[in-house]
Amino acid sequence: MSDKMESPKTKRTRLSSQDRRNQLLDTAQTIISSEGLGPFTMELLARKAQVSNPLVYKYFESRLSMLQELLTREYTHNIRQLQDQIDDSHSYEEVVELFVTINFEQYAAGNIVSILRSQPDIDAVLGGIDQDNSIRFAKFLIRSMASKYDLPNKQAEYITRMASAASLAAAEQCNRSHGDRDQMIASTIDFIFNGISAFRR
Repeated sequence: MSDKMESPKTKRTRLSSQDRRNQLLDTAQTIISSEGLGPFTMELLARKAQVSNPLVYKYFESRLSMLQELLTREYTHNIRQLQDQIDDSHSYEEVVELFVTINFEQYAAGNIVSILRSQPDIDAVLGGIDQDNSIRFAKFLIRSMASKYDLPNKQAEYITRMASAASLAAAEQCNRSHGDRDQMIASTIDFIFNGISAFRR
């Protein structure tokens, strides 16, 4: 009789169809965020997810369709999260901080939505959805500023567009220079509110 005890066989859990789909999308996101789109292939995805090539193609008919589904999933998640955060905001100042922070996240290295949207064939899946959301959030910011400072809508729109441009430029510069993100966000918010004060004078 052997002294060695036999280890019990580990039972492999079979994932549901939706769980498997999400696992593949999650794995694709991890690969692309760390390595970029260039080296990404369906074969690499299969290897990293520890599944067979045919299984990947069972869920996604092509690399493009898979990347479009990943973009749609992440974009939709971000929009819902943004709306929830807006709903939880208690002041105009909190709203400005929220949108500035989102701009910085957009330019952060490895941001999956930005990476995918940089390719027109992948970005095409969003159609006019992004434009509709941009208009909706812009109108919200303009109304919020007009209400906060008792400004005419046209003036609020002008200042909001200037503030948005400054925020995006600062976010891009932070990404290029690898600056202190938190400090640059705080400086950008100060710049925006100082600008608003100057315009109101």
